[in-house]
Amino acid sequence: MMSTVIHPKTFKEFLNPLSGTRCSEKISSRTNDLSIAQWSLFDMRLSIFGGVLLSSAMSLHAAPVSVDASALGSDDSSFGIGFTSSAITRQYNNPDTVLAGLPFITARKNGFYINGVNVGYELTADPDPFVAPKPMLRIDLLAVPRFLGYKAEESPVLEGLDDAFYSIHAGASFTLVNVPVGLNVQFLTDILNESSGSEIIATLSKTVSVGKLGLTPALSFNWQNETLVDYYYGVEASEATATRAQFSPGSEISGALSLTAGFSISPKLSAFGAIRFEQLGGEIGDSPIVDEDTVSSATIGLVYTFSGIGKKDTGSNTF
Repeated sequence: MMSTVIHPKTFKEFLNPLSGTRCSEKISSRTNDLSIAQWSLFDMRLSIFGGVLLSSAMSLHAAPVSVDASALGSDDSSFGIGFTSSAITRQYNNPDTVLAGLPFITARKNGFYINGVNVGYELTADPDPFVAPKPMLRIDLLAVPRFLGYKAEESPVLEGLDDAFYSIHAGASFTLVNVPVGLNVQFLTDILNESSGSEIIATLSKTVSVGKLGLTPALSFNWQNETLVDYYYGVEASEATATRAQFSPGSEISGALSLTAGFSISPKLSAFGAIRFEQLGGEIGDSPIVDEDTVSSATIGLVYTFSGIGKKDTGSNTF
C-alpha cells in the first residue's frame, strides 16, 4: 500500500489518515497487468504475516500497543513489514511498566487492507488524485484487536477473578478527509463475545510536516457501554473478598492525547514512534482492581516497504 519511495506527503497521510486522501491509481487500470502468480504470491504473504501478527499479538502476556498506519502507502498492490516495541503502564493493580511488541504490516488489494494491526475494507473509493481535493466522507468496514484484559495470576489483587481476555472489535469507520482538522468516528462491537460489549471512538487530529519529519497530535474520546466496562473492570459477587468489594460499573467515557511522529530513513525504510496518555473514565478509576486511572505508553517502530506487485520501481517521488 506504499509507493516506491516515501516523502513528506506520504508521511502526512501515515501519521494522520484523517487529513487527506490516498492518491492511488485505480485498481482496474492495473489489474490486467498482474499475473495470477503475482497475486498468489501476494495472498500467500498476506496469509503468512497476518497469521504471525494475530498469533503473536494474542499470545503476549502484556498488552501491546498498536499504531494506526491507515495510509502508510498508497499503492494498491504494495506490501510492507516491520515491527513495533512499546513500554506501557497498566491500569490494573500491577504497577510494573511492561514491554511488548508486535509485527507491523501494511498491505492492500482490491479495497481490502491491513494497516498495522487493523484489517478493513473500503466501502467508498478514493477520489481522483488529479482533481483538487475537497471535503469528503470515507467509509470503511474495520476490525481491530483490543489488547485489554488480565490474567488473575498476574497479581495477588487479581487472584480469584475470572480472567478477562483480549478480543477483536469490528464495525464501521467514518472519516472526514480533506479538512483542516481530521475527524474519525468508529462504531465497534466485540465480535468474539469475550465481553459482548460495544464502543464508540471519536478522534480529532492534524498533521504538520517539516521535510521528512511529520508530527500528528490527536485528541480522542472513547465511550464504552456498561457490558464492556463491567467485563474488564467489574467484580462479581462471587469474586468479592474482604479487601475487594463487589463492583458493577456503568458505561463510561475515557479521553486520550497522543503524538505520532514519522521519519523517512531511506526510500523504503521508515521509522515512526508514538506517545499516548489516556485518562480513564471515573467509574473505571473507581474499580477495586484498578490502581491507576491514567495509562501511558511509548512506541517505536520500523517498516520496510516493497515495491508494488507487478509494477516496476521507477524511483518516482510521486504516488
